[in-house]
Amino acid sequence: MGGPRRNPLVDDARLDAQIWAETDERAMEIASWIRYQLGLMPQHVPAVRQFGEDAGPNLIPDAPSDVPRVLLTVVLSVRGAVPT
Repeated sequence: MGGPRRNPLVDDARLDAQIWAETDERAMEIASWIRYQLGLMPQHVPAVRQFGEDAGPNLIPDAPSDVPRVLLTVVLSVRGAVPT
C-alpha cells in the first residue's frame, strides 16, 4: 500500500491485491468481487472520498508453480482529520 499525498488532508492510497485460486475463472471471480466491494467504499466509509482503478484485474499465473493468480490495483482517495 502506498501512494502520493494530494495535499495536507488527502492521501491517494494505492492498494495492490493478489488473488490466488484453484482456477483462472475463480481467481477472476474473486477479483471482480473485491473490485466491486472496494468501489462501494466512498458510499459507506466517510473518510474515503473517491475510488479509482489503476490496473487490472489481470490474470498473471504465479510462476514457477503456475497457480492461477489475478492482480488488481486500486486507488482510494482518503481524507484525514483536520490537525488541531
